[in-house]
Amino acid sequence: MDGKPVMFDDTVYYLSFDTEEAAIDTLEKLNSKAALNLLSSLIFWDEKRPIKTSILNVLDWSRLVQGIQG
Repeated sequence: MDGKPVMFDDTVYYLSFDTEEAAIDTLEKLNSKAALNLLSSLIFWDEKRPIKTSILNVLDWSRLVQGIQG
């Protein structure tokens, strides 16, 4: 960022991509109504760490794509 490397600690979840197109495609899927509805039903914002890997791993990408296309 600004010519400097970025380091994350163990409280950050991130996705890496080979292309900007792949990143944008994933962002669109994550911002879809289907994904947001599912995540909203599983995230409890009053918890110390509301977003957990167990919640993120619930997303079924094949079904999410079908929901966007269908």
